[in-house]
Amino acid sequence: MTNKIIFLTFFISFFSSTAVNADMFVNLLDMPQKGKTKGGAGMLISSEIEMERKDNVDVYDAERQSFVVSAMHGMSNNTGVFGGFSYITDGEWNDDLEGNTYFGGAYGEVDLIQGTKVVAYGQYKSFDEEYNGKLDVSGSEISVGFLGVFNLDSGTNFYIGPNYVFSSKIDVEKYSKDYERKKKFGVRLGFNHPMSGKNMNFYGTAGFMNEQSFFLGVSRDFN
Repeated sequence: MTNKIIFLTFFISFFSSTAVNADMFVNLLDMPQKGKTKGGAGMLISSEIEMERKDNVDVYDAERQSFVVSAMHGMSNNTGVFGGFSYITDGEWNDDLEGNTYFGGAYGEVDLIQGTKVVAYGQYKSFDEEYNGKLDVSGSEISVGFLGVFNLDSGTNFYIGPNYVFSSKIDVEKYSKDYERKKKFGVRLGFNHPMSGKNMNFYGTAGFMNEQSFFLGVSRDFN
């Protein structure tokens, strides 16, 4: 019961916060134990999202490639929080795009049967970018998701589950109309593979339907 209260407290706290992309950068298959912290780093190899103006006019594709650094901290053995930032190495939204994204969230897992569990998570992102070297672009996004996790005998495990973008907003300086993500519901896939002889894991995530994204990274213990 205590673990559930801790998870719900952090889950709600992030939702009460008011980038735009719901990419999952942390390794939800390499969760830290209570009081422990794990770090991660990797590359968002590709991300493409359709954005539309609030009056349903002018639909654009937002594309990004980013370098990402993240951390997860265990509040218990089954719940925790995470956060980090990403730096755009190559981006385009009808023209050149550059800048940073900051994200944070909470997660919790429940064991079902041997070798299978479900993970619930919530994530908040905010970003500050520059469009075409002239206009400031800023915004935020809140997403939620559930993941079914499956373990293989080899030690590799993977997940699949739905993702929903609860809130999406982009403000472009000097434009009177805000933009938002066109499609809100999607599916997320991920895998984790322990690296032999090292206290590290190789992992990847992919998003479909509401975005087309692919991320690869490594995670390891901080303490």
